[in-house]
Amino acid sequence: MSMKLNRHLSAERIFVTAILFSGAVSCFGANLPEELAESDRYFGSGGTNAPLLELDWFSGPQTVEFCRVSQSGSVSSARNVINWAIQGGHRAQLDQTNLQFLVMTMNSLPAPVSQTLPKDRLLVVRGLRTNLWFEFTYDRANVPKEVEKLYEITGAYLEWFMPEVNGRQIAHSEYGHYFTSQAVIGSFHVAASAPLAVSSGVNGLMVWNLAKGTAAPLLFMKGMPNANFEGPWNTASISPDGNIIAYASQYATYAMDWKAEKILWQKNSLGGIGYDNKIAIGGDKGQFLFIAAVGQIERWDLATGRQLAVLATNQPTIHFLGTSRDGKVLVVGFSGMESWPTSITVWKSGEDKPSASTTLPESSGVGILPDGRRIAFSVFGQKSLKIWDWQNDTIKEIPFRLPYASSHAYSIFWSPDKTRFAAYVDTYPSSIVVYDALNWKPLAHWKCGQVMSDAKFDFASDGEFVELRDHDLTGLDVKSLSESK
Repeated sequence: MSMKLNRHLSAERIFVTAILFSGAVSCFGANLPEELAESDRYFGSGGTNAPLLELDWFSGPQTVEFCRVSQSGSVSSARNVINWAIQGGHRAQLDQTNLQFLVMTMNSLPAPVSQTLPKDRLLVVRGLRTNLWFEFTYDRANVPKEVEKLYEITGAYLEWFMPEVNGRQIAHSEYGHYFTSQAVIGSFHVAASAPLAVSSGVNGLMVWNLAKGTAAPLLFMKGMPNANFEGPWNTASISPDGNIIAYASQYATYAMDWKAEKILWQKNSLGGIGYDNKIAIGGDKGQFLFIAAVGQIERWDLATGRQLAVLATNQPTIHFLGTSRDGKVLVVGFSGMESWPTSITVWKSGEDKPSASTTLPESSGVGILPDGRRIAFSVFGQKSLKIWDWQNDTIKEIPFRLPYASSHAYSIFWSPDKTRFAAYVDTYPSSIVVYDALNWKPLAHWKCGQVMSDAKFDFASDGEFVELRDHDLTGLDVKSLSESK
């Protein structure tokens, strides 16, 4: 069946084979292989089979994603694995309004690129405009919005080109008993203004020195009663200057001057085990400890452990608790029985009453921009990232270009200088895509995931993006990433 279908699509095969053997395509029609003129022959012969629009790009060495739109608005798109099979497929019939919109978009296409492109970045757009056949080549690393609109109208699949990058190992810990899928990480936080981080989970409470590349367990805490430093849901946070660590298990809550190996205060358990048991350090000077447990949100004094305020009570499950990088904003995500936040509430860190709240669609990943004035949501199945300005209660939608088979981001992280953001996306295994936060274009794909393993991420104070997985801390220099040339 697949070979028969291939024969029916001989025109597509002639076209893609021409590109495969040419290696690169000139955008102005000069020095093109003879086979690339196949669609010209349809029209030049006066036939009625000339398509209105053809879209082609390479998703592999021998694989082309193609879309064909007839002059009557019939759409057919699929993946063509050369000399093997047509995979998947999408068929639709454009109504007159969408067909006119398609023609208008084709007529407004920008000039094609002038440089020769490698095959994996080619995006070829061909078709009829005012009864003349055109052929434009664009760069998948920088797709014009008009070309994206063609894919939106037709429903065909388009993936931006994302160079693959690798991180560097910062530190490795020999401490702990668990590896791979067993190495559950309860929390991981980087100090906002110091090269230090703290992690908790089944491998214990650890301090990571990003500058020296070292990892050290806080062994002086081992003697504390009911500490249980290897619980999977234990949570820890670190002050902006890196001097104080707050820690909570199902048995006790502590704050410590870890460098002096001194306990500042100790309290009983927060009362919750699992998702509800969360803490975060905030305030413009890092003076507050926010705690979430058993549906209650409180603000404590970090230095003394004194309760300052109860911000909310009798809340549903708390799935997200975080502060902005400057510490001035607290963001809490609540839900009912789902495993994702379905509502978000915002407090200014020194105030007892919430400043804003909004509901979320199901399965939304959350990220706080550095100044805390905006919050990003990635909604499952939607191709846009929603940016909520909670002060003005407005939502801006921006394009969210994702890798193949990815439908949204689990979490989103912004660099301290606001020029980059990283999305932890649901590829298999899950991976990181880095974006330019000024124009929203993808810059790189970091395939750092491993099947059946846990990972946590954050931005270091110097702007390096860091990942903790198992016993290893790895970093990626996102400042050096730029748009493909």
